[in-house]
Amino acid sequence: MIVVAASIVELSIILPRDFTNTSEDSLFLDSGELLRTFGFAFMAIIGFELIEAIVGLSLILAALGTTYFLIKKINPREH
Repeated sequence: MIVVAASIVELSIILPRDFTNTSEDSLFLDSGELLRTFGFAFMAIIGFELIEAIVGLSLILAALGTTYFLIKKINPREH
């Protein structure tokens, strides 16, 4: 979670700096800047999606465990 937050902060710093760089009088980014910018963007997106998937799975597992516990508590069977 900390790495994803750090990459989002770094991306928010890199994007304005790369797009407002007027030192070369060109509106286009060179291939290195473009790859770095998209690399950070994809890293942030993939990290966010991974965290979302882990949280979703943990909520599903917690719901299933709670349901199993309640069913066993309501309908106890002697073995």
